[in-house]
Amino acid sequence: MKASIIKYDITPTHPVHMAGYNRTSKSTGVLDSIQINTLMIETNQLIYVYSYLDSIMITNEFTQSIREILSNQLDIKKENINIGCIHTHSAPAFFKLQFENTIVEVDLQTMAQEKIIQSILEAYQNLQECTLSYGKTDIIGLYGNRNRIDGPCDKTASLLQLINLEGKVFGQCLNIAVHPTILDGSNYQLSGDLLGWIRNKVEKETLVPTLIFNGTTGDVSTRFFRSNPKQDELDEISTEITQFFLNINTQPIHVNNAEYSLIGFTTHSDFSNDSMNKNFINKPNKSDIEEYLKERALLKESWGSFDLYLESTVLVLGNLIIVCLPGDVVSSFGLKIRETFKDYQVMISCYSNAYTNYIVNKEDYGKYFETIISRCHYGEADKFIDLVINRTKELIKVA
Repeated sequence: MKASIIKYDITPTHPVHMAGYNRTSKSTGVLDSIQINTLMIETNQLIYVYSYLDSIMITNEFTQSIREILSNQLDIKKENINIGCIHTHSAPAFFKLQFENTIVEVDLQTMAQEKIIQSILEAYQNLQECTLSYGKTDIIGLYGNRNRIDGPCDKTASLLQLINLEGKVFGQCLNIAVHPTILDGSNYQLSGDLLGWIRNKVEKETLVPTLIFNGTTGDVSTRFFRSNPKQDELDEISTEITQFFLNINTQPIHVNNAEYSLIGFTTHSDFSNDSMNKNFINKPNKSDIEEYLKERALLKESWGSFDLYLESTVLVLGNLIIVCLPGDVVSSFGLKIRETFKDYQVMISCYSNAYTNYIVNKEDYGKYFETIISRCHYGEADKFIDLVINRTKELIKVA
């Protein structure tokens, strides 16, 4: 087995439009760097790529373009290339959010694409023989379900280490599931927010190139755990989570075989005929937040009939499973995947290969605001996740 991790700093040196919170003004400075981090794994003469941009979202068109370019330059299957983001709301507006009037920085989007491609090419040139080691812990008391404090939340924090033939860790991947939204709409400084700060602090403490990706965060944040001014809170919580990661003990992953699959699912939507959406629009005596969400519901209604493509990839490496999912996936789905494969080590990477807004399970559909910002009808997300789980079971049987 071979692997590599490549890191690029792509922080703009001038004011730019930011994605998230419908900001109208440009950035006024830099709180911390905006990065691209790429992991490449080669096993059994096949290559798998996981590249992450510090952005609020990624589009399927962006991913497909990168896949096409790289598959023509390298011996890598298109579907084996995963492009994701950490979902920070304080990065440049690389893309337009479906429900916001984002002013896209087209030049920066082009630059990001070029740099992601460059990072993957560099990762290909820097592959080195290695083994993998994995460990995990639970993060308690720092974040949780943002709709109800006792609600479902995936508290798993995972650490995957790349170890060279001399026994030295030369790269590491962190996986956690929490909305990086400590910095709110009043912030105009560029930042990776919570995930960026955790990544940077772990890297500083270990002196090892570090990549981080976000899990099933659709209904998870620090909302019920906030007490300090924003920047103080960001420093405090990221420091505490960093300590959790630093205390993880890892064990070797024995990779005898690798199995991989791309799972595609197309759902059809028409919210002009959706009773739940209409009832929300017509609900009397709305709160301020409900009036805000009404604009989203009306926007969905105006779209008429449309198809939405949901894509997942699954990699099985020995007893390690890496699942990529699009958009804001709620906690119940992450917990369901972990419970189904409880005898395996599972890492879940959301915001991968596309941003499809909220992926909400049937039990919670219609209860909370995530439903209003979902582009899937009731029950469709469950079909998609079940498809991913069933395909993963098939891969395990082969592996």
